[in-house]
Amino acid sequence: MTVATFLFTDIEGSTVKWQSYEKSMPSALEKHDSVVRASVDLHGGRVFKHTGDGIIARFDNGRALECSIAVQEALEECDWTGIGGLRLRICVFRGEAGERDGDFFGPALNGAARMLSAAWGGQVLVNEEAAAFERLPEDASLDDAGVHLLRDLFTPQQIFILKHPAIPSEFPALRTVTSRPQNLPAQPTPFLGRERELADIASMLADPACRLLTILAPGGTGKSRLALQAAADSITAFRHGVYFVPLEDIESGSMIPGRIASSMSFRFSGAVEEVQQLAGFMEGREVLLVLDNFEHLSGESAVLSMLLGRCRDLKIAATSRHRLNLREEHVFELEGMGLPSPDGSDLERSDASALLLASAKRIVPGYEPQKKDRKAISAICRLLEGNPLAIELAASWLRITPPIELYRELESSLDILSEAPSDMPARHRGMEAVFRYSWRLLDPVERDALVRLSVMSGTFDSAAAAGVSGCDPVTLRRLVDHSLLRSRNPGRFDMHSLVRTFARRRLAEKGEEQEACSERHARFFAGRLEEFADVDGTGMNTGKLDAIEADLPNHLQAWERAVARWSPEDQSVFQTWLSAYFQMRSRLVSAIDILEARLAAARKRPEFEAGDPDHRRLVAGLLNRMGTFQTMLSKCSEAEASLNESLRIARELGNELLEAN
Repeated sequence: MTVATFLFTDIEGSTVKWQSYEKSMPSALEKHDSVVRASVDLHGGRVFKHTGDGIIARFDNGRALECSIAVQEALEECDWTGIGGLRLRICVFRGEAGERDGDFFGPALNGAARMLSAAWGGQVLVNEEAAAFERLPEDASLDDAGVHLLRDLFTPQQIFILKHPAIPSEFPALRTVTSRPQNLPAQPTPFLGRERELADIASMLADPACRLLTILAPGGTGKSRLALQAAADSITAFRHGVYFVPLEDIESGSMIPGRIASSMSFRFSGAVEEVQQLAGFMEGREVLLVLDNFEHLSGESAVLSMLLGRCRDLKIAATSRHRLNLREEHVFELEGMGLPSPDGSDLERSDASALLLASAKRIVPGYEPQKKDRKAISAICRLLEGNPLAIELAASWLRITPPIELYRELESSLDILSEAPSDMPARHRGMEAVFRYSWRLLDPVERDALVRLSVMSGTFDSAAAAGVSGCDPVTLRRLVDHSLLRSRNPGRFDMHSLVRTFARRRLAEKGEEQEACSERHARFFAGRLEEFADVDGTGMNTGKLDAIEADLPNHLQAWERAVARWSPEDQSVFQTWLSAYFQMRSRLVSAIDILEARLAAARKRPEFEAGDPDHRRLVAGLLNRMGTFQTMLSKCSEAEASLNESLRIARELGNELLEAN
């Protein structure tokens, strides 16, 4: 990390201008880029990123303020009548940043982006460090605008406004969180990533038809932090304020009006019902309420309908693990953070890995991943499917555990994610605590269905859910509403790997039920393959290939169990159809890896070691398929070994057909 000064620019109202002046904007943007780049070059800076409607440049010579004035002055002299005028917001921000492949990342970049969003067109904002370091041009001054909480809800920032005769001097109040009534709590760590999610939520909140938005996700996914950030970003749209309403510790829906009133510093009086007093207070007010942790109250959400009906300018954003199931409800389903590439080349730019690195740096100051660690760090983020809480918990182990060892430990068991910092809510103190909290919200039928469905791998359809777990469509939908299953189009479902881990742990506690459930799973998917042979007698076709691919993780899991427990005749359906699938989809390398694993399991069977003809014939068949695939890949020596062993077993068995194959 290094300390540098960054200059951020942004065209005010560019989105509206593109909509209103679609034909004129390209040439206007080109002229804007030319003016800004020329000024940056002239003053010794370096533009390293174009943001579409602005640029980001680095300065090391103390001339960023001088450049800002020159940019504003040059733009003022241009003719922008073709797009209804152009005004540029500028932020000069000095702080720590890291560099990789010519791009920069880190606290300074995040802080500059947030400070820029507080500026008005024509204005130049400067942070405290830049004000102290940068050279102040002649006739320029820095006005102290005070300490403001920016939209990242992190540490309040001292902001200065650059004044100069070439720059307009009259502006409204800065567009910071503190510019509107609010009670949004400051956060202990900076907000990272989630730009796409924030943009989607902002669009939904701006839609007049969306007045109740539920941010829906399992525990630990970052619902609360995202809702707070979205509220901070939208604060200027709500004239009478944005209010955070924590609901975790209230016991019933009747207490919701009191908690909202407390958050808004409103006091009840008289004998009128509380909800009616609250509605009367909020009528005519443009307010956004952020109702956090609503899941345990989802059955008592009618009070929200009443408030929305009375208060036409009210909007509500709720976070929940369960749908509220109100007619007014719009749902935003939140998933894990964006994942890095498998090779780890984009760790600093990916949301999930950027969070892991930032968390590691808080524990190990100055932590930087070594080149040999980048793939392992990426693998950790991908294994945890971008779950923010799990990533933060995993990062805490980097103090004493190398990334590759941490990945191996997590791959075998998630038990090390059982502890969290003591200042976290009780429901977030470890992934086990997260799951227990969701578990308590389920009824017995839902619990049984969830643990049985945990035997699934990958995605599955409702028929498989019914066949393996006995789960009916209503229960399946309830588990989706609880955010414990994810609905995948078309008509398929899956379970987050963390949820699956803890549900399987509950299944293991049931003893014989686990064995019975695994057997039902294997028999169901064997039966699904057997159906192909009876449908039309045409053999493999595109429809069958697609069906196998959709269920492939479950077929492979079922085949693994069959090799270890079933008779050769019963398990042959897997070898027949899955070998054909791998060959016709040209997945030969994968096929060989899987066949090697199945061969190893088959050879461990006592029946094979005892010389049972059927089991030896099975092994010979597997070797034959593997040798065929090795031949197709021109792995001649490996193919010769596999086929010779298959031939030897066939001759020992006196099996002429197998020998001929």
